[in-house]
Amino acid sequence: MLENISNNFLRTTIPYLGISFLDIIFFIAVIVVGLTITKIVTHIIKRFMDKAGASPLIRDLLVSITKTVGVLVTVLSALPFIGIDTSTIGIGLSAIAAFIIGFGLQDTWANLAAGVWLSINKPFRKGDYVKVAGLTGYVESIGVMSTILRGEDNTTMIIPNKKIWGSPIINYTYEEIHRIEVLIAMKRKKDIEEITNTILEAIITKDYILKDPRPRAQVLEVTPDKINLKIYLWVKTRLLNEVKDRILDDLRRILEEKGIEYSSLK
Repeated sequence: MLENISNNFLRTTIPYLGISFLDIIFFIAVIVVGLTITKIVTHIIKRFMDKAGASPLIRDLLVSITKTVGVLVTVLSALPFIGIDTSTIGIGLSAIAAFIIGFGLQDTWANLAAGVWLSINKPFRKGDYVKVAGLTGYVESIGVMSTILRGEDNTTMIIPNKKIWGSPIINYTYEEIHRIEVLIAMKRKKDIEEITNTILEAIITKDYILKDPRPRAQVLEVTPDKINLKIYLWVKTRLLNEVKDRILDDLRRILEEKGIEYSSLK
């Protein structure tokens, strides 16, 4: 008897809603089961991608897409239990999605595609010193939609990935060693070869300057009263940021100690 009363109660139609308590229970059950399955599947995908050594960018993108699809399927599966025709909603959602994809999200998809391309090709990594889209700085992060650079003056630069995809990328720290060029304008009071040898022999003694490749000098311009010289020096890339100013200071000290007069050093 109690069972019959319980069944009758659950099947009783709720006024103004047109659905029964049993329909609501099924609706909630489908939502709970669907979201639980979605959570489990996304967790499995995340673990699989991590074990496979996939890029975090691609992993997070795939997890996000799976989660969105799972929630959408769950909701559309549960709505019929409370009397909502999902076929009509599905058509409406498809039309809206088509419009958004076609017009409203062009930039979004372009940035997304560029983010995946950056993740796969890896033209730069976090910490690299790069020039992209006309901006120069250290890579702070590479996201799905944008990349963040930090300038030498601690300026934060947020660049949409599509701007990077469509522009030249210069990575100054991609290789283990890096060449530094220094321009020196000097007064001509000594033989050119003597001047260049004096500078090179002194600078190569610095512990941060690589012996291979050896430092070298190129004479750019010679007049009766001046010499424009370019010095090529190689350093470890990881030391690049800390030795830039140090090189100029050491060269300035060398020129003064050797009695070589100069008008500019940069």
